Amino acid sequence: MNTTNAIKRDVLAKLKKMYPGKTNIQWSELRIELALDANTQTYRFELQKGNANTDNPNEVRLQQSDCFAPLHLGLSILKYDPSLTPKNWSSNALFTYPDKVQFPGISGVSKEADALMSIYHGKHSLKVGSLTRIPETPNRLFLDIPHKQVTTGNVDYPVYGGQFNENEGFYDIVNYPLLSGDDQNVLEVTLGAGDRNQIAGLVNAAAANVVTRNLLVCFLGGFLIKDGAKSSKQFEGLLAQ
Repeated sequence: MNTTNAIKRDVLAKLKKMYPGKTNIQWSELRIELALDANTQTYRFELQKGNANTDNPNEVRLQQSDCFAPLHLGLSILKYDPSLTPKNWSSNALFTYPDKVQFPGISGVSKEADALMSIYHGKHSLKVGSLTRIPETPNRLFLDIPHKQVTTGNVDYPVYGGQFNENEGFYDIVNYPLLSGDDQNVLEVTLGAGDRNQIAGLVNAAAANVVTRNLLVCFLGGFLIKDGAKSSKQFEGLLAQ
């Protein structure tokens, strides 16, 4: 039996009991992106809907009237080109590790990939309002280094586990929090200590300035309950056991 599918069926059955009459409970994904910066150690991923004029076009946030029950949490890194019109958000692969070809930095001086490793030596937590739903947890759970890595000229980039496979850049959330769109839902990701000078991806191996930038991308996979925000309050923010 596929354990992931069994969990999905069990969670869906519980949600249907909690939301009787709701027929629009569906599997979905939230995606939030933040630009990496050498001077920033803690990143706040606000999961609820933001400003349509400033949100990145690939982001999927939680609408104020909806509720989301996440089962899986993932973190990836992505290189993009903000200089193009429209901005080139989508042409590069998502990585679950800092590949030394894709993220080179200045050769022999300050390596971009080494700076990105500080992500995986840090920790993260999920807060709903003033309540902590996921306590501080090591970011190394997001690290997945495939056997086949990028080499010069190789276009077969390894990508994040699209089926939310544990140990492929994701892990399973065990307490199944309910995220209401009218709450402040924030995933805080703190990087580990170390030299973050090249983490933004501002230079290439020849020490020349480049226009590409690095993003930190958060994913949550779970069930979306349309117009379920108000009803979720009675469940105290947790899925019934």
